[in-house]
Amino acid sequence: MLALNEKPGFRRSYSYVTVEKYLKETVQVDPNLYDAYAGEYAPDPEMLREYGLPPGLVVTIKRAGDRLISEMRDMQDELLPESETVFFTEMHYGRMEFFKDGEGQVTDLIYREPGFEVRANKLR
Repeated sequence: MLALNEKPGFRRSYSYVTVEKYLKETVQVDPNLYDAYAGEYAPDPEMLREYGLPPGLVVTIKRAGDRLISEMRDMQDELLPESETVFFTEMHYGRMEFFKDGEGQVTDLIYREPGFEVRANKLR
């Protein structure tokens, strides 16, 4: 990658490259479950302030074929199944867990990554 950028004339002043292979196992789940998780989720405003995130931030979960995608601002991550309710991302070492009420309706999620945990309620 560095050589490709240097060929047209870009010069680096400082850089480092980390090459890493993420080896976490995924499980097979029925993609039809993803429809229940799709929607918008709003984190608690106090949590947003605590982590220095902008007020009114919304997390969007959507199904894209047989994949589950999370979107927040300009970031988009595929959620890979660890179980039927717990998913992980490769990019941020994040985990997202979905919760259901007594009637089986998805009500909220918790997103966790090292040193960071945010609960978000599903908007109806």
